[in-house]
Amino acid sequence: TEIYTLSLHDALPICLNSASRFRRGPAIGPVEAPLVVQGVRLVMLVIVIVTVPFSTPHLAQTGRGIASVVALAIAAAAWGIWTFAGGRPRLWITALALMGAAGGALAGLSPLSTAIAVGFVVAVSAGARLSAEVSAAIVAETIAAFLIAGIAGGATPTAIVGLTCGFIGMWAFGLTRRAYLLRAVEAEQALEQARRAHAAETQAAALAERARIAREDR
Repeated sequence: TEIYTLSLHDALPICLNSASRFRRGPAIGPVEAPLVVQGVRLVMLVIVIVTVPFSTPHLAQTGRGIASVVALAIAAAAWGIWTFAGGRPRLWITALALMGAAGGALAGLSPLSTAIAVGFVVAVSAGARLSAEVSAAIVAETIAAFLIAGIAGGATPTAIVGLTCGFIGMWAFGLTRRAYLLRAVEAEQALEQARRAHAAETQAAALAERARIAREDR
């Protein structure tokens, strides 16, 4: 009887290949958040909804005000869906993309208010949860919406440049957090593969010992 064992050198490539696929893939998997996190997100949403109207004069009375109301409504609805859609990945990413577009436009229309929080949340969440390609597309969409609305709404150059850098910075922070999570996943997978390899080697050694004893008894 031939006995094959799985050594640690065999296990590590399996682990690294799995982690590599996780890194390259779209990473659109379940993203359930704890209840505390969901509660914090809802509080932030309420703060944005309550405070933005106060920083936008003549809300719903001018073209800029009407656009702000529409953007705020879309961003709020998308935020709510995004908060509770963790178990439905495609709905989650769709809500995030919609929130990015509406939040970027809202930030451009009201750059000196809490509206900027919407785009910041989108940038961090996309960078941390999605692949670099997908998150870059969502952040680019957010920045494009912000620039269009900001330029059309007469935002100052300082606000436009500053918030654009802010969105990119939040995205970079999200990417850093994703890299940390990936390292944690790789370490956990390596440990699990090492445990399996050790168990396989132990079992193989036991079988070999039984085979040797059986041969000696003959």
